[in-house]
Amino acid sequence: MNNSLKILWKYVKEIYLKSNIKISAAVFVLSAIKIVSVLVPPIYIIKIMDEAIPKNDGRNIFTYICIILAFTLLDVILGISIQKLYNEMGKRAYIKYQNQCLEHMYRLDGRYLSNSRIGEKLTTMMNDVSQIKTLTSPVIFDFVMDTITAIVMMFFLARIQADMLLMVLCILPIIFFSQRYFQKKGMEKANKARDMQSHYADILETIVSNTFSCILSNGQSYFFKKHDKRINESENCTNEMKMVHAKNAGVLNFLSALFTITILGVGGFRVMRNTLSIGCLIAFNMYSQRLVLPVLKISSMIMTLQGVVVSLGRLENFMGETEVEPASFEPNAFMSKESREISFENVFFSYEEKPVLEDVSMKFKPNNFNVVVGESGCGKSTLTTLLYRIWSVSGGTIRIDGQDYKDYAIKDLRNNISIVGQDAFLFNDTVLKNIAMNDCEDMDKVVQCCKIACIHDFIMSLPEQYESFVGDRGVKLSGGEKQRICIARALLKDNPILVLDEATSALDQLTERKLLDNLAQNSNGKIFILITHRLTSIVDADNIIVLKDGKVEAEGNHYELMQKSTYYSTMFQRKENIE
Repeated sequence: MNNSLKILWKYVKEIYLKSNIKISAAVFVLSAIKIVSVLVPPIYIIKIMDEAIPKNDGRNIFTYICIILAFTLLDVILGISIQKLYNEMGKRAYIKYQNQCLEHMYRLDGRYLSNSRIGEKLTTMMNDVSQIKTLTSPVIFDFVMDTITAIVMMFFLARIQADMLLMVLCILPIIFFSQRYFQKKGMEKANKARDMQSHYADILETIVSNTFSCILSNGQSYFFKKHDKRINESENCTNEMKMVHAKNAGVLNFLSALFTITILGVGGFRVMRNTLSIGCLIAFNMYSQRLVLPVLKISSMIMTLQGVVVSLGRLENFMGETEVEPASFEPNAFMSKESREISFENVFFSYEEKPVLEDVSMKFKPNNFNVVVGESGCGKSTLTTLLYRIWSVSGGTIRIDGQDYKDYAIKDLRNNISIVGQDAFLFNDTVLKNIAMNDCEDMDKVVQCCKIACIHDFIMSLPEQYESFVGDRGVKLSGGEKQRICIARALLKDNPILVLDEATSALDQLTERKLLDNLAQNSNGKIFILITHRLTSIVDADNIIVLKDGKVEAEGNHYELMQKSTYYSTMFQRKENIE
């Protein structure tokens, strides 16, 4: 069993035999009844053609027609019922794997998040996961049932005309092996089309999510040319795959027609020689179609499943990406809501063999105004990604309350640390929903946090106040307003650790100074860390850590650093003159 079949079997087994065993059993029972409903009508067609019509028995003709219609109607009702069960199974599988993908993505490390393309992730989340529903369509289960039907049909055909059955069986291998070429080409085209779709999703996401930036940079022409190129490549590959399917369907239709013509031709001569009745010929043709149907379906199914297998392979690759913390991890400690200290002890970190932090040691204590400063590229923001375990340290240890932070579960760790970055994340909803995110119904607490973040007065000036919509990605707000709403959101979570990573960069100095004073006054035993480039706002900080080229250059309060660190004093004076 090759790798593709292993992947396919893994998902079929999970969907049918583990997650939806009751629905699968119901489908099996209904499908078995459906087989009977298909087998019965040809029997009564023989009776009509060979018994009732020659005897002018109108009563039996009417009776037999009613029986045929009843079983035909039963077949229709069973088909609808089975499809409803498939739909339910498909919905459950899609939701299950979609949620697994999202949860997995948030457990991946910085290596994957930094190097993966957005279009690839979107295509995996949308197209690849949606292909799961193909496995819950009749394509798999019907093939099994059709195979069972075909075996039963062979016995009926052998009783009607055994030598004609042998002739039919000789044609089947020709139909099956004629498809191998198309299946190989189909897999090649499916792989190429999947790659092109992800590249197209990349450029489309860039254009749609950065509309304002594209307009302001007058970059529409550049992006639209890339869009035209990508969409042409994607559609060309998709059309090539469709043409392979069309050629395959054409060959199948021709062989199917040849199959029918052969049966009718040979059977017709037998009817003329009175060695076969017309009723038996009609029944033989109906049964033989049921016999050949699985052979035709397996070829069609393989063509359909080629795209599914490609998507499942990509889904497996995505789900196989290394998580920062395995799902089976058992924590050795639990975070306290009253954190006492964070310490970086001889921490090293390299990004793709490029050193970013080297032998960094620092401590952050509660009720202190802790600040990290340094020039761009010195490793300031890397501290936050390490603290949140997006990246793992290359050497050394990070401790929270004296405990190695790897002993805590990631969910526990992240639920106790609030990090606000420079890029404010807002979604298209009301101001209140963006702050509370449905986690808080205490409006007084929301207002209090907004006052600390210096955004309450602005919100009250809006037409709908807290019920005002902010637009997609907060497009209706300024950069500083978005940052303060994000800070209010972090404060509302009331976590013991709060980190602002250039989160006040869009504020004017007076507003920033007031906000920082508010945070310092309302720390209440929490650890507050500010990462900033605006040195004039931190002169009252309790502890300032200066980073230079990934190393701690100096540490102390502003006045101490002005005396003992030439690097800090030079940087401060330069910033002060600029501002």
